[in-house]
Amino acid sequence: IYLEGIAHSLLPEDIGGERSILWARHQMVVTKFKDSERFSSSSYAYVDNLDPVLNFTKYYVDNESIVDQDLVFWITLGTHRIPHTEDIPLASTVGRELRFFLMPNNYFPECPSMNARDALLIKHIDPKDKARGVEVN
Repeated sequence: IYLEGIAHSLLPEDIGGERSILWARHQMVVTKFKDSERFSSSSYAYVDNLDPVLNFTKYYVDNESIVDQDLVFWITLGTHRIPHTEDIPLASTVGRELRFFLMPNNYFPECPSMNARDALLIKHIDPKDKARGVEVN
């Protein structure tokens, strides 16, 4: 798993409303799939920050084996934005990309491109006179 857009949470643990977003403590948590663990938070989390409706840390504190199991990857992506005077009247978010990639590692016994046909090189016969056509090698 390749993560782009990682930002560590700046909230200190167990201070203020941090307990309602326990998933933000980690960039990625891997757990064994369980039907009872479908969400990392609740829409009611803000109601009681000291005793959240859903405690995400209970998903991984049991330290269960994940070998040969169906897995769930809980991925947290985020950015930090520091406001400055040029933001007024709008705060821009240009260039902010948050994404992750699932990239196989040693999935195939050899590189799949080894079975691809040979490449073709196509170029203009005369780059200044495109009407003369192309040459294919």
